[in-house]
Amino acid sequence: MDTEHTMCPEVNPTDVVVDQSAESILVDSISAEEMTALKAYFERFAQEMLSSSRCKLNSGDDLPHYLFRKLEKSKALFSSLELPWERYIPILYQAFSLYFIHMNEPNTRLKALKLTSELMSAVVLLSQSGRLISQLTTFCHEESGMLKKWMDENKK
Repeated sequence: MDTEHTMCPEVNPTDVVVDQSAESILVDSISAEEMTALKAYFERFAQEMLSSSRCKLNSGDDLPHYLFRKLEKSKALFSSLELPWERYIPILYQAFSLYFIHMNEPNTRLKALKLTSELMSAVVLLSQSGRLISQLTTFCHEESGMLKKWMDENKK
């Protein structure tokens, strides 16, 4: 986790849990001090997320559950983007080429060419961003795991 550029600079769980990976945090029990720091961190993180996305909490919803749902949805999105995109570029190119052969109207053809090039640019970008997508998926997984652990510990 980048401690210099966090959304919540005043509270950072890595300050409390030094030299432990996220997996060891999930396995080991968390002290009361660490639990308090995690609570402050996740509440601040959820507040930042709410204010930046201009969303409102549903009635009866609390910040940890809201943040957990958002992290899980983000993880699902990033997981769906983890495809071998470079393998799809030739397939898409061939499909669009065959489509354009049978297209006769010039305006429609020009619009389709423009949209196709935008799509291919997006696919190329995704194929070059595989490592970033994987890191974002891992980040969301670790954050939601820590939050789930915290929520389970605080139910008691």
